[in-house]
Order: sequence, then structure tokens, then C-alpha cells
Amino acid sequence: MPRIELVNVSKSFDEGKVVATNDVTLTIENGSFVFLLGPSGCGKTTLLKLISGLEVPTSGTIRVEGADIARLNPEDRSMGFVFQHFEIFPAMTVFENVAYGLTVRGYDDETIEKVTRESLKLVRLEHRMLTYPKDLSTPELQKVGLARAIATRSKILFLDEPLGKLDPKIRKSFRHELRRLIKDLGLTAIQVTHDQEEAMAIGDQIIVMRRGKILQHGSPEELYYRPNSIFVANFFGETNFLEGFVSDVQPDSCVFHLHLGGPKFEIKLPAGHQLKNHVQAIIGYRIEDVEIIKVKQDEALVSGTSPDELDLEEKPRLNTVKGIITDASFIGPMKRFVIELENGDQVQAKHSSKFMLDLKKGEEILLGFHEYPMVFEYPEDLRAELSKA
Repeated sequence: MPRIELVNVSKSFDEGKVVATNDVTLTIENGSFVFLLGPSGCGKTTLLKLISGLEVPTSGTIRVEGADIARLNPEDRSMGFVFQHFEIFPAMTVFENVAYGLTVRGYDDETIEKVTRESLKLVRLEHRMLTYPKDLSTPELQKVGLARAIATRSKILFLDEPLGKLDPKIRKSFRHELRRLIKDLGLTAIQVTHDQEEAMAIGDQIIVMRRGKILQHGSPEELYYRPNSIFVANFFGETNFLEGFVSDVQPDSCVFHLHLGGPKFEIKLPAGHQLKNHVQAIIGYRIEDVEIIKVKQDEALVSGTSPDELDLEEKPRLNTVKGIITDASFIGPMKRFVIELENGDQVQAKHSSKFMLDLKKGEEILLGFHEYPMVFEYPEDLRAELSKA
């Protein structure tokens, strides 16, 4: 299984006026299923084409198993491809299309028959193996392209939105089949997608790109819970960002003061942080991590109240803040709430609708915020950080 390394790889077009990838250095370990994510035009598809050999880098080095292959043709790299727009041979049956790569590589008839049938079974097209492309639906054609790439037994598989045209329900089930196949065959796979949920569900590693550069590279859990920037935090999932300043800064903790005279949070800080007393900062909480605390009717609501001071139906987390529900919407298994805090900030919370049906618009509640938020220094351009472009 190949280890892929990129060192200072750049690609520009139009005589250098358009920089698609900018000084990318990256290592992809053997057997990894890696996703390239980012807004449209960020360079992820160009990076995929560079690694696969469909584009030649303007500068930098690409190595597979230690060998510099930046100038080799794709057909010399033992790689399989499934791109969003691919060509299926119209005069060949589904079976012949899938078997084509094995045939040109010189495999014997028995192996071709076995591997082709296995590949078609995986994508659930074994019943269509004698069908011609003109009689297939668009999703079925896409499945033929995937089966053809799988069948070649290449060591590296490149996928550009391979599931994009599938029915959403089929797509969710099929993506786990795709991961199982890649792992069973011991492939190194690199996939481009716009679907963050898909990347987190089946990827080993995710690479987030923006404007030709890699912003962060890590596991789905790392990017979701420990993003290194507001942009990455906002790109993955739904996040409440709260502005304020810090005091009593310690190596592992501080007090965060919400702006406009809002309440104080006692929070933990990541190791090696650079925060100093009284500097502006932003903390982030995923909307599913904001806890709604139901208080009995005869209890007063006070921000910062200790759990021991209230007779609560549910125990709050460390930091409690009073709020008023300004909107509540039912979205099937979940219910989404918009809550206005004492200082005017609005936050969102999402919880199981089964246990939150009695909460109504205009109701006063307490919110619980745990002590491990995402913590960011205040950026020079907050609007740009919050943009998903």
C-alpha cells in the first residue's frame, strides 16, 4: 500500500494569474480513506488531479512509496478513477465495461469473471451485467464507473463526488459499503466531496482547503471538536459563536466575559494557548452541545446559578445562562430552538423532539454551557472567517 507525499506543490493557470493550489505539503498514510473538503474553487479537485497525474504541478514534488512521480502519466501509476463526469463505453455491456480495465492489464478469464462479478455485486448491479449503458439510469451509470475502478485492483483510488447523483437514501447506505470495500481491499483512497456528513461518517482523515491552501488536516473528531480556526468550525456543523474577552488567564483555564455586560463563563483552555488577560476572544459551542435546563415553575432564573442552588428537573452544566425562547421548530426527530440571552446574543440549541415538545416560544429557560468550548483569538476580519466561501 502506497504512502503519498506532497512537498511544496503549487499549480497555477493562465500564466500564473490563477493559483489553484498554493505550496501544499501533505502526507497521506498507507491504507487511509482521505476526504478533500472546502468551498467551491478552493483547489480540492485540482489537488486530486495533481496527485492522480491528470495535472502536472507548476512546482513541488509528489512521491508515492518514495518515488517522484510528478512527471509520470496516470496510466503508469496503478491508480483507479471515479470522477463526477466519466465516460462509459456505449457499445459495451455493463459487464464488459467493468471488465475492461482487467482485460487491458492482461488478467486471465477466470480472474476477470470473478472480480467483475464481485464488483458488480458490491454496487448492486449484478442483475444488469448484460445491459447496455443507454438503458441505465444516471445513478446506475455512476455505479458502473465505480465498479470499473474497483475492479482494476489499483493501489490508489481517486473519487470525485462519486455518490453525488445517487438518491439520498441509497447514498447514505452505499457510502458504508464503499468504505467497507476500500478497507477490505487495503486501498488508499482520496475522495472529493461537498458533503461534510459523508466525509465525517466514513473518512479516516479530512483535509479542509480554502483558496488553494490546506487549513487543517486531521480525523473527523479532531476537525469537529478541535478546529484550528473559526472558518473550519463554521464549515463543519452548526456552531454558536459568542464574543467577549478573557480574564484570570491560567495555563489551562480562564474566565470568559460575554460582551455587552453578559454573564461570565469559567472555561478550560487548550494546551499552548496564547491568550492574555483582557484580550478579545470568541468561544464556540455546537448547537447540540447547548443544554436546555428546565426549571420548576416556582424557581427564580438567575444566570450563573449553581446546580446546588436550584431544584432542577435536569442537572445543568458548569455555566448557566438565562434566556428566552424566541423560536421553536419541529424537524422530525429533533427540535430546534432559538434563544435570546440577557445581553441580546442569540444562540441555537437542538435536542430530541421527544423530550422537548412542551417548550414553547416566549418561555424563560436556563441554558447550560460546558467548560470545554472551542476558543479562538479575535480575528482581524470576523466576517471573512464566518464566510463559507
